[in-house]
Order: sequence, then structure tokens, then C-alpha cells
Amino acid sequence: FWDSNNLNSGIIFCPHKGWYFGVTDRYKPKAKEYKGVYDAVSIAKIPKLKFGSFMGSDADDEKTSELIETDSAQAQEDFIGNKINLLVSTKAFGMGIDKPNVRFTFHINYPSSIESFVQEAGRAGRDKKPATCFILFNDERVENRLKKYEIDRDNLLYFHNSSFKGVEKEKAILYELLT
Repeated sequence: FWDSNNLNSGIIFCPHKGWYFGVTDRYKPKAKEYKGVYDAVSIAKIPKLKFGSFMGSDADDEKTSELIETDSAQAQEDFIGNKINLLVSTKAFGMGIDKPNVRFTFHINYPSSIESFVQEAGRAGRDKKPATCFILFNDERVENRLKKYEIDRDNLLYFHNSSFKGVEKEKAILYELLT
């Protein structure tokens, strides 16, 4: 799939910036281990894979925020210019981007709405060639000394509670998308 000319590319959409199933923990100075998807890909050493990350920089200290912004802008430029073939990102990536050779999107957890899924999945196959969109969901439980997390369930509830507009509004959005 990966070639030296980066003729195929993909996007992994993460539900948040860091921690388990997030983009990366590399900007956290006190992190003892990095648990993000980008961090795991870094360790995997996949031949011919060139990758970067893109995420928002809000709520970080000014220096870290500037570093994230610079790195994300460079990764976006490299991805669009076919210098890298995989982008690990939050949903912040892609609005207004028309990259024709995206062969897949991979969603860690469900997007916050069907409309969001259509937007994110729509980044793939814009050249009318075959493309695939995956959604990963698992029921793994992670425990620390303070709390037990059901990661995907907790993420889904958070996004649902903060973005659900009500049954009638969601039906109207679905109707609009389907017609």
C-alpha cells in the first residue's frame, strides 16, 4: 500500500488530542509514556510510511501551543504535498482540503454525529478511485488508581452529551444528507 512516491495516503481521526486513542502525548513535558496513536505508529516502524500529526492547540501554554500549531501546519503542508502519506489527526483537520489520493480514513471511535462521519469519511476517494472508511470501537476498560474508564463508551457519551441536538434536528440533518 505505501509506496516511495506517496501515491496513496490515509487519515486516522482520533477523538481527542492526547492520552489513550488521542493523537499524541509528545507535547506533554511530564508524560512518563506516550499513549497516543501517533506515538504508537512511531514505535511500529512500518516500512515506507511517512507520517505526521495535526491537532488544535487550544488550552496549552503559549510555547507549547505555538509548537503544536507550527508542527500541525507543517504536517498539513507535507500531507497535501505528498511528502507524508499518513496523517494522525483530530477532526480539526480537513475542512477545505481537497487531496485526491486519500485511500482510507480510520476513525478511532465513532465521530460525534452522522454528519461529522460523512464529513470526515468524505476526505477519502475524492479522485473517484476506491477508498475505504473504517470505524474502530472496542469495549476495553482502563483502570488507574482513581477511576475505571470505558474509553469508547465514555468518549461517545461525552460527544453525544455535548453535541446531540435532539431527535428532530438529527432527523432533519439525515433527511438533508440523504436528499
